[in-house]
Amino acid sequence: MGLYLNLDSDGYLLSVAQMGECGLPYVESLDGFDMSGVRIRAHRWDGERLTLDEARLAELLAAEQAKEDAEARQERIAALKDKLSATDYAVIKIAEGAATAEEYADVIEQRRAWRAEINGLEAGLNGG
Repeated sequence: MGLYLNLDSDGYLLSVAQMGECGLPYVESLDGFDMSGVRIRAHRWDGERLTLDEARLAELLAAEQAKEDAEARQERIAALKDKLSATDYAVIKIAEGAATAEEYADVIEQRRAWRAEINGLEAGLNGG
């Protein structure tokens, strides 16, 4: 049983199906092709056969890595903001005169470090 190839307008593979419409490119097998993850979209139909476009694969993998890196940065930012929220009590007590900055010096210093890390992570997300 063969496979039908769904291609984008440039001839790059989008998906593979066992059933397809008339006119779709058709191959007997994809043995020998790595179709995992974004790799499937790096294969191009040239009208006769399917080939791997190494340059496109490199671009796709780089884009996927950049997306994963951005997601990791966003998760870290959220975790740091949670830590800031969890220590808001200290600065509120200081602002209300119920405590002194000296009493919470370690908390204040840690909050400064978290904010600096957040700023660096956000700059990285914005291309800075």
